[in-house]
Amino acid sequence: MLQQLIANGNVYWLDELEEALTAYETRKQQGDSPTHLLDQHRQCKIARKELEEEVRKEMLEKIGFIRAYLIYMMEAHMDANELQKLLHNAKLWTSKPMPYFEPVDLSSEHLTKEDLKHLGYNIGKFIKMQGAEIARFVKKVFVKPFESTAVKTIEQKLRESKSTK
Repeated sequence: MLQQLIANGNVYWLDELEEALTAYETRKQQGDSPTHLLDQHRQCKIARKELEEEVRKEMLEKIGFIRAYLIYMMEAHMDANELQKLLHNAKLWTSKPMPYFEPVDLSSEHLTKEDLKHLGYNIGKFIKMQGAEIARFVKKVFVKPFESTAVKTIEQKLRESKSTK
């Protein structure tokens, strides 16, 4: 096969070049000039950036809501450092699929395992997580209360409590 070296140094086989020229002529006849295609490309890039910005803003709003919810629900049951760890864990949960969670200690004995499961469930469902992910969050964050409980058991209890309410 014959080849041709073009100005930018690329090598094209003549049959490829013919195919490219035919496609160019077809687009030109249909009004799809290269500048039109470049304009479409720019518009797509702008739309993608706008969408990414919307997603980022939505995520920040979710994190803000979760922070407010956790502070309201847990402030009386944790010291400030532990609450900050919990807030950080929740933020990680919204942004990474399987993050490392730092365990938190409760300063109050008033919360039951059921309370902590409900807390995890409420946050998890808000950020569209499934039962196994919610159970893992609860188990890894509230280590002491759930030290003798398997993730599968927590997940099962989440399903049971959901179906009875």
